[in-house]
Amino acid sequence: MHPLFAAAERLGVSVSSATLPEGTLGAYYAASRRILIDRRLTPEEEVETLAHEIGHVVLGHRALDDPVLEADADAFAAMVLIDPIAYERLERMELCAHDIAEELGVTMPILAAFVAQLRRDSAVARAAARIRAST
Repeated sequence: MHPLFAAAERLGVSVSSATLPEGTLGAYYAASRRILIDRRLTPEEEVETLAHEIGHVVLGHRALDDPVLEADADAFAAMVLIDPIAYERLERMELCAHDIAEELGVTMPILAAFVAQLRRDSAVARAAARIRAST
């Protein structure tokens, strides 16, 4: 089991799987402090979705379908899942983005969110670093 499941537990959030509507990978229900993850996801997608939903928890998001909050949760997930030192080492090897994502064990959208987050300083990066340090 990935350490992020323990991180969710420490945050007082339950995590379970369910068959979610098509196109919905996961959901966070703030009122019940519950995360649902679509059971049809690959293990890689499951971890990325969990990191994204934990981002909503840590960042205090309560609104649904807000593009700004979704982007923040993606950035949070990227910063939790990607070690900046490993990324820097791979980038110095002049690998293409696809190969870097594969080496890091993440999808291209998570890598893209990571790269975008590197370009800006925000509370998202600091919050993600705290969660990464605790896993």
